[in-house]
Amino acid sequence: MARRIRQCVVALSFVLASAAHASTVYVANNGTDDASCGSKASPCRSITRGIHVASAGDHVVVGPGSYRGESGAPGCDCFVAVGKPLALTSSDGAASTVIDARGFLVRTNVLITAGRVELGSPGKGFTVTNPDAAGGSGIEIDADDVTIKGDQVIADSSVAGPGVGILASVPNSALIEGNQVLLWTVGILAHGPGDMVRRNQVSLNRTGIDVGGTSVASGNVTSDDGQGFNLSESASAIGNGIYGNSSFGLFAIGSSGGIAGNNVFGNEGGNGNCGIGNNGSPGLNAANNYWGASTGPGPDPADQADQSCVVNGATVTSPFAAAPFHVRAPIKP
Repeated sequence: MARRIRQCVVALSFVLASAAHASTVYVANNGTDDASCGSKASPCRSITRGIHVASAGDHVVVGPGSYRGESGAPGCDCFVAVGKPLALTSSDGAASTVIDARGFLVRTNVLITAGRVELGSPGKGFTVTNPDAAGGSGIEIDADDVTIKGDQVIADSSVAGPGVGILASVPNSALIEGNQVLLWTVGILAHGPGDMVRRNQVSLNRTGIDVGGTSVASGNVTSDDGQGFNLSESASAIGNGIYGNSSFGLFAIGSSGGIAGNNVFGNEGGNGNCGIGNNGSPGLNAANNYWGASTGPGPDPADQADQSCVVNGATVTSPFAAAPFHVRAPIKP
Protein backbone atom coordinates (compact mmCIF):
# COMPACT_ATOMS: atom_id res chain seq x y z
CA MET A 1 0.00 0.00 0.00
CA ALA A 2 2.82 2.39 0.94
CA ARG A 3 4.55 1.60 -2.35
CA ARG A 4 1.40 2.44 -4.33
CA ILE A 5 1.04 5.74 -2.45
CA ARG A 6 4.67 6.63 -3.22
CA GLN A 7 4.08 5.82 -6.91
CA CYS A 8 1.03 8.09 -6.99
CA VAL A 9 2.94 10.90 -5.30
CA VAL A 10 5.79 10.59 -7.83
CA ALA A 11 3.31 10.59 -10.76
CA LEU A 12 1.47 13.63 -9.38
CA SER A 13 4.74 15.46 -8.80
CA PHE A 14 5.71 14.82 -12.43
CA VAL A 15 2.38 16.21 -13.69
CA LEU A 16 2.63 19.29 -11.46
CA ALA A 17 6.23 19.89 -12.52
CA SER A 18 5.28 19.62 -16.19
CA ALA A 19 2.39 22.07 -15.68
CA ALA A 20 4.66 24.49 -13.83
CA HIS A 21 7.15 24.55 -16.72
CA ALA A 22 4.48 25.02 -19.42
CA SER A 23 4.15 28.58 -20.66
CA THR A 24 2.02 30.58 -23.08
CA VAL A 25 3.33 32.01 -26.33
CA TYR A 26 1.29 34.78 -27.96
CA VAL A 27 0.82 35.47 -31.67
CA ALA A 28 -0.98 38.50 -33.11
CA ASN A 29 -1.55 40.25 -36.43
CA ASN A 30 0.23 43.31 -35.02
CA GLY A 31 3.16 41.32 -33.65
CA THR A 32 6.74 41.08 -34.88
CA ASP A 33 8.75 37.96 -35.64
CA ASP A 34 11.90 39.03 -33.82
CA ALA A 35 14.22 37.05 -31.59
CA SER A 36 12.39 37.98 -28.37
CA CYS A 37 8.76 37.69 -29.47
CA GLY A 38 6.13 35.59 -27.75
CA SER A 39 5.09 37.50 -24.68
CA LYS A 40 1.65 39.10 -24.38
CA ALA A 41 3.25 42.54 -24.62
CA SER A 42 5.43 41.55 -27.58
CA PRO A 43 3.64 38.83 -29.58
CA CYS A 44 5.03 37.04 -32.61
CA ARG A 45 3.55 37.91 -36.01
CA SER A 46 3.31 34.39 -37.49
CA ILE A 47 2.03 31.13 -36.10
CA THR A 48 5.17 29.50 -37.49
CA ARG A 49 7.38 31.72 -35.32
CA GLY A 50 5.15 31.14 -32.30
CA ILE A 51 5.56 27.37 -32.72
CA HIS A 52 9.34 27.80 -33.06
CA VAL A 53 9.54 29.87 -29.87
CA ALA A 54 7.32 27.48 -27.87
CA SER A 55 8.67 24.47 -26.00
CA ALA A 56 7.01 21.06 -25.89
CA GLY A 57 3.87 21.23 -23.77
CA ASP A 58 3.38 24.98 -24.19
CA HIS A 59 0.20 26.77 -25.23
CA VAL A 60 0.25 29.01 -28.32
CA VAL A 61 -2.58 31.58 -28.29
CA VAL A 62 -3.30 33.27 -31.61
CA GLY A 63 -5.09 36.61 -31.82
CA PRO A 64 -7.78 37.52 -34.38
CA GLY A 65 -6.88 38.22 -37.97
CA SER A 66 -5.72 36.52 -41.15
CA TYR A 67 -2.43 34.62 -41.09
CA ARG A 68 -0.92 34.56 -44.59
CA GLY A 69 2.81 34.76 -43.87
CA GLU A 70 3.55 31.23 -42.69
CA SER A 71 6.52 29.20 -43.86
CA GLY A 72 5.97 25.61 -42.69
CA ALA A 73 9.16 23.61 -42.28
CA PRO A 74 11.83 22.46 -44.76
CA GLY A 75 10.50 19.62 -46.88
CA CYS A 76 7.02 19.50 -45.29
CA ASP A 77 5.19 20.81 -48.39
CA CYS A 78 2.91 22.62 -45.96
CA PHE A 79 1.95 26.13 -44.86
CA VAL A 80 2.02 25.56 -41.06
CA ALA A 81 4.01 22.69 -39.54
CA VAL A 82 3.32 21.51 -35.99
CA GLY A 83 6.22 19.26 -35.09
CA LYS A 84 6.16 19.36 -31.28
CA PRO A 85 3.45 18.64 -28.67
CA LEU A 86 1.57 21.90 -28.25
CA ALA A 87 -1.91 23.29 -27.69
CA LEU A 88 -2.79 25.90 -30.32
CA THR A 89 -5.95 27.94 -29.82
CA SER A 90 -7.28 31.30 -30.93
CA SER A 91 -8.30 33.99 -28.50
CA ASP A 92 -11.42 35.06 -30.43
CA GLY A 93 -12.58 31.90 -32.23
CA ALA A 94 -12.62 30.51 -35.76
CA ALA A 95 -14.86 33.21 -37.19
CA SER A 96 -12.15 35.79 -36.41
CA THR A 97 -8.95 33.80 -36.91
CA VAL A 98 -8.01 32.50 -40.38
CA ILE A 99 -5.03 30.38 -41.39
CA ASP A 100 -5.15 31.32 -45.08
CA ALA A 101 -2.96 29.18 -47.36
CA ARG A 102 -4.60 30.41 -50.57
CA GLY A 103 -1.85 31.73 -52.79
CA PHE A 104 0.69 29.13 -51.56
CA LEU A 105 1.48 26.14 -53.77
CA VAL A 106 1.81 23.53 -51.00
CA ARG A 107 0.08 20.20 -50.44
CA THR A 108 -1.29 20.89 -46.94
CA ASN A 109 -2.27 23.97 -45.00
CA VAL A 110 -1.68 22.66 -41.42
CA LEU A 111 0.45 19.51 -41.10
CA ILE A 112 0.71 17.87 -37.66
CA THR A 113 3.65 15.48 -37.24
CA ALA A 114 3.92 15.35 -33.43
CA GLY A 115 1.75 13.53 -30.92
CA ARG A 116 -0.19 15.27 -28.15
CA VAL A 117 -1.07 18.25 -30.35
CA GLU A 118 -4.36 20.08 -29.87
CA LEU A 119 -5.52 22.39 -32.66
CA GLY A 120 -8.43 24.53 -31.52
CA SER A 121 -11.05 24.06 -28.83
CA PRO A 122 -14.76 24.97 -28.60
CA GLY A 123 -15.07 28.69 -29.27
CA LYS A 124 -11.28 29.00 -29.69
CA GLY A 125 -10.61 27.35 -33.02
CA PHE A 126 -9.41 28.48 -36.44
CA THR A 127 -10.77 28.86 -39.94
CA VAL A 128 -8.46 26.78 -42.16
CA THR A 129 -8.49 27.10 -45.97
CA ASN A 130 -7.17 24.90 -48.73
CA PRO A 131 -3.76 25.69 -50.27
CA ASP A 132 -3.22 26.49 -53.93
CA ALA A 133 -2.14 22.96 -54.93
CA ALA A 134 -4.85 20.91 -56.63
CA GLY A 135 -6.11 18.23 -54.25
CA GLY A 136 -4.57 19.99 -51.26
CA SER A 137 -5.80 19.32 -47.72
CA GLY A 138 -6.79 21.68 -44.93
CA ILE A 139 -5.50 19.81 -41.86
CA GLU A 140 -3.44 16.62 -42.12
CA ILE A 141 -2.73 14.45 -39.08
CA ASP A 142 0.44 12.36 -39.30
CA ALA A 143 0.91 11.42 -35.62
CA ASP A 144 -0.83 9.68 -32.72
CA ASP A 145 -2.90 11.32 -30.00
CA VAL A 146 -3.93 14.46 -31.90
CA THR A 147 -7.08 16.48 -31.18
CA ILE A 148 -8.82 18.75 -33.70
CA LYS A 149 -11.67 20.72 -32.10
CA GLY A 150 -13.74 23.81 -32.77
CA ASP A 151 -12.30 24.58 -36.22
CA GLN A 152 -13.99 25.70 -39.43
CA VAL A 153 -12.28 23.99 -42.36
CA ILE A 154 -13.53 25.65 -45.54
CA ALA A 155 -12.32 25.18 -49.11
CA ASP A 156 -12.24 27.78 -51.87
CA SER A 157 -12.43 26.01 -55.22
CA SER A 158 -11.71 29.25 -57.10
CA VAL A 159 -7.99 28.91 -56.21
CA ALA A 160 -7.62 25.13 -56.75
CA GLY A 161 -9.66 21.94 -56.71
CA PRO A 162 -9.66 21.00 -53.01
CA GLY A 163 -8.83 17.57 -51.57
CA VAL A 164 -9.65 16.55 -47.99
CA GLY A 165 -10.67 18.99 -45.26
CA ILE A 166 -9.39 16.99 -42.25
CA LEU A 167 -7.20 14.02 -43.20
CA ALA A 168 -6.15 11.24 -40.81
CA SER A 169 -5.18 8.50 -43.22
CA VAL A 170 -2.06 7.00 -41.61
CA PRO A 171 -2.31 4.54 -38.69
CA ASN A 172 -2.93 6.85 -35.76
CA SER A 173 -5.42 7.74 -33.05
CA ALA A 174 -7.03 11.13 -33.57
CA LEU A 175 -10.02 12.88 -32.05
CA ILE A 176 -11.83 15.06 -34.60
CA GLU A 177 -14.67 16.75 -32.73
CA GLY A 178 -16.98 19.74 -33.00
CA ASN A 179 -15.65 21.10 -36.31
CA GLN A 180 -17.51 22.52 -39.30
CA VAL A 181 -16.18 21.25 -42.63
CA LEU A 182 -17.44 22.68 -45.93
CA LEU A 183 -16.82 22.49 -49.70
CA TRP A 184 -14.12 19.78 -49.95
CA THR A 185 -13.90 16.70 -52.16
CA VAL A 186 -13.97 14.74 -48.87
CA GLY A 187 -14.85 16.62 -45.70
CA ILE A 188 -13.28 14.30 -43.11
CA LEU A 189 -11.27 11.16 -43.87
CA ALA A 190 -10.21 8.94 -40.95
CA HIS A 191 -8.86 5.45 -41.51
CA GLY A 192 -6.79 4.93 -38.38
CA PRO A 193 -7.21 2.11 -35.86
CA GLY A 194 -8.49 4.40 -33.13
CA ASP A 195 -9.81 7.53 -34.81
CA MET A 196 -12.90 9.15 -33.30
CA VAL A 197 -14.94 11.46 -35.55
CA ARG A 198 -17.75 12.94 -33.52
CA ARG A 199 -20.18 15.85 -33.32
CA ASN A 200 -18.93 17.56 -36.48
CA GLN A 201 -21.14 19.43 -38.94
CA VAL A 202 -20.23 18.53 -42.52
CA SER A 203 -21.95 20.02 -45.60
CA LEU A 204 -21.48 20.87 -49.29
CA ASN A 205 -18.67 18.34 -49.80
CA ARG A 206 -18.57 15.72 -52.54
CA THR A 207 -18.33 13.12 -49.75
CA GLY A 208 -19.02 14.23 -46.21
CA ILE A 209 -17.25 11.68 -43.98
CA ASP A 210 -15.11 8.71 -45.07
CA VAL A 211 -14.20 6.32 -42.25
CA GLY A 212 -12.23 3.08 -42.47
CA GLY A 213 -10.10 0.81 -40.30
CA THR A 214 -11.73 0.68 -36.88
CA SER A 215 -12.64 4.37 -36.81
CA VAL A 216 -15.91 5.41 -35.18
CA ALA A 217 -18.08 8.27 -36.45
CA SER A 218 -20.73 9.33 -33.92
CA GLY A 219 -23.02 12.30 -33.38
CA ASN A 220 -22.08 13.99 -36.65
CA VAL A 221 -24.48 15.80 -38.96
CA THR A 222 -23.86 15.47 -42.68
CA SER A 223 -26.32 17.41 -44.84
CA ASP A 224 -26.40 18.51 -48.47
CA ASP A 225 -23.19 16.68 -49.33
CA GLY A 226 -22.90 14.58 -52.46
CA GLN A 227 -22.59 11.36 -50.45
CA GLY A 228 -23.04 11.58 -46.71
CA PHE A 229 -20.82 8.71 -45.51
CA ASN A 230 -18.40 6.18 -46.96
CA LEU A 231 -17.76 3.22 -44.65
CA SER A 232 -15.16 0.51 -45.21
CA GLU A 233 -13.38 -2.24 -43.28
CA SER A 234 -14.61 -2.26 -39.64
CA ALA A 235 -15.52 1.41 -39.29
CA SER A 236 -18.76 2.31 -37.50
CA ALA A 237 -21.40 5.01 -37.91
CA ILE A 238 -23.36 5.43 -34.68
CA GLY A 239 -25.91 8.11 -33.81
CA ASN A 240 -25.39 10.44 -36.78
CA GLY A 241 -27.81 12.71 -38.63
CA ILE A 242 -27.60 12.00 -42.39
CA TYR A 243 -29.92 14.34 -44.25
CA GLY A 244 -30.63 15.57 -47.75
CA ASN A 245 -27.49 14.36 -49.48
CA SER A 246 -27.70 14.25 -53.26
CA SER A 247 -26.31 10.71 -53.48
CA PHE A 248 -26.44 7.89 -50.91
CA GLY A 249 -26.79 8.79 -47.26
CA LEU A 250 -24.36 6.00 -46.39
CA PHE A 251 -22.37 3.79 -48.74
CA ALA A 252 -20.74 0.68 -47.28
CA ILE A 253 -17.89 -0.94 -49.18
CA GLY A 254 -17.21 -4.40 -47.77
CA SER A 255 -17.97 -2.98 -44.34
CA SER A 256 -18.44 -5.03 -41.19
CA GLY A 257 -18.70 -2.18 -38.68
CA GLY A 258 -21.74 -1.02 -36.74
CA ILE A 259 -24.46 1.15 -38.29
CA ALA A 260 -27.09 2.05 -35.67
CA GLY A 261 -28.91 4.94 -34.02
CA ASN A 262 -28.69 7.14 -37.12
CA ASN A 263 -31.32 9.39 -38.68
CA VAL A 264 -31.20 8.69 -42.43
CA PHE A 265 -33.67 10.53 -44.64
CA GLY A 266 -34.07 13.00 -47.48
CA ASN A 267 -31.16 11.43 -49.38
CA GLU A 268 -31.47 11.01 -53.14
CA GLY A 269 -28.85 8.52 -54.32
CA GLY A 270 -28.86 5.21 -56.13
CA ASN A 271 -32.03 4.18 -57.92
CA GLY A 272 -34.09 6.75 -56.10
CA ASN A 273 -33.98 7.80 -52.47
CA CYS A 274 -31.36 5.37 -51.18
CA GLY A 275 -30.49 6.00 -47.55
CA ILE A 276 -27.86 3.28 -47.65
CA GLY A 277 -25.96 1.58 -50.45
CA ASN A 278 -24.20 -1.73 -50.05
CA ASN A 279 -21.29 -2.82 -52.20
CA GLY A 280 -19.93 -6.21 -51.23
CA SER A 281 -21.17 -6.46 -47.64
CA PRO A 282 -23.26 -9.64 -47.33
CA GLY A 283 -25.60 -9.37 -44.38
CA LEU A 284 -24.70 -5.74 -43.64
CA ASN A 285 -26.31 -4.93 -40.29
CA ALA A 286 -28.12 -1.57 -40.46
CA ALA A 287 -30.79 -2.28 -37.86
CA ASN A 288 -32.04 0.25 -35.29
CA ASN A 289 -31.87 3.31 -37.53
CA TYR A 290 -34.63 5.82 -38.34
CA TRP A 291 -35.32 6.02 -42.08
CA GLY A 292 -37.70 8.98 -42.22
CA ALA A 293 -41.02 7.25 -41.46
CA SER A 294 -42.46 5.21 -38.61
CA THR A 295 -42.92 2.33 -41.05
CA GLY A 296 -39.20 1.95 -41.69
CA PRO A 297 -37.25 2.17 -44.95
CA GLY A 298 -39.26 2.54 -48.15
CA PRO A 299 -40.55 5.11 -50.64
CA ASP A 300 -40.82 8.81 -49.83
CA PRO A 301 -40.99 10.25 -47.23
CA ALA A 302 -38.70 7.45 -46.03
CA ASP A 303 -35.35 6.47 -47.52
CA GLN A 304 -34.87 3.16 -49.30
CA ALA A 305 -32.59 0.41 -48.07
CA ASP A 306 -33.79 -2.48 -50.25
CA GLN A 307 -32.26 -4.45 -53.10
CA SER A 308 -32.53 -1.44 -55.42
CA CYS A 309 -29.79 0.16 -53.28
CA VAL A 310 -27.49 -2.88 -53.25
CA VAL A 311 -24.62 -3.45 -55.66
CA ASN A 312 -23.45 -6.77 -54.24
CA GLY A 313 -24.70 -7.90 -50.86
CA ALA A 314 -27.72 -7.75 -48.59
CA THR A 315 -28.71 -5.21 -45.94
CA VAL A 316 -30.55 -6.00 -42.70
CA THR A 317 -32.67 -3.07 -41.46
CA SER A 318 -35.05 -4.72 -38.95
CA PRO A 319 -35.78 -3.82 -36.28
CA PHE A 320 -35.90 -0.14 -37.17
CA ALA A 321 -36.63 2.97 -35.11
CA ALA A 322 -40.15 4.38 -35.47
CA ALA A 323 -39.18 7.91 -34.41
CA PRO A 324 -36.10 10.08 -35.03
CA PHE A 325 -33.19 10.17 -32.65
CA HIS A 326 -31.95 13.46 -31.19
CA VAL A 327 -28.77 14.34 -33.07
CA ARG A 328 -27.16 17.76 -32.91
CA ALA A 329 -23.62 18.87 -33.68
CA PRO A 330 -22.82 21.81 -31.35
CA ILE A 331 -20.63 24.09 -33.45
CA LYS A 332 -19.04 27.09 -31.70
CA PRO A 333 -17.02 29.09 -34.20
